[in-house]
Amino acid sequence: MLERLTAPRLSPTVVVAIVGCLLVPLATLQYRWLGQVGEAERARLQAGARSRAEQLAQDFDRELTLAFAGLGADAAMLSQDGGPRFAERYQRWAG
Repeated sequence: MLERLTAPRLSPTVVVAIVGCLLVPLATLQYRWLGQVGEAERARLQAGARSRAEQLAQDFDRELTLAFAGLGADAAMLSQDGGPRFAERYQRWAG
């Protein structure tokens, strides 16, 4: 009557060899992709750190400029009796 069709069986050694041949290129691709992802992350972190450092420098410059403008001493303040005027400016600036 009807005969059963059976697929030819591969030996375990052949299966392991085929899987090994497929895994090597996949592992190589994964290694390269991970390297690219790592480089992109490092570049993103460096750009963020650079941006924060620039913002800190700008904030520092702005505060220093405001202090200089608010506390700026004129020639009259540098005289013997200029202390109270400077103290008044300091109070205004600090308050």
